[in-house]
Amino acid sequence: MSIPRTIVHLAHGMGEHSARYRRFAQALVDAGYVMYANDHRGHGRTAGTTERHGNLCPAGWRGLVDDLGALNAHARAEHPDTPLVMFGHSMRSFALQQYLVKNSANADAAILSGTSAIAAKPARASTRTPMST
Repeated sequence: MSIPRTIVHLAHGMGEHSARYRRFAQALVDAGYVMYANDHRGHGRTAGTTERHGNLCPAGWRGLVDDLGALNAHARAEHPDTPLVMFGHSMRSFALQQYLVKNSANADAAILSGTSAIAAKPARASTRTPMST
């Protein structure tokens, strides 16, 4: 087995599942990368039934964020000393941002798709007085 160029950890968006990215994964594998992706809680096969789609289980959002670290640890154990890039799309891009606030050393790079920024610290209320018109 050859050593991959990079590990790509894909975190899909809300209402999706990892199999949706099959062609993307194959293109990366053909180019010498290795890809890891899981269905996040309540999506794809983890939902079990259509009634459970979107249910993040008792661990909720925190569990979804923690799952990023669990998959990273698994990928790193299988491919030690290989760079790891995390790719978060849509809802998982927000989970990825939250994960990176405390765990940025666990990724060599991150790609955020379909996202906006989250604040690492709560924003302070403005002390400025609005201008009158």
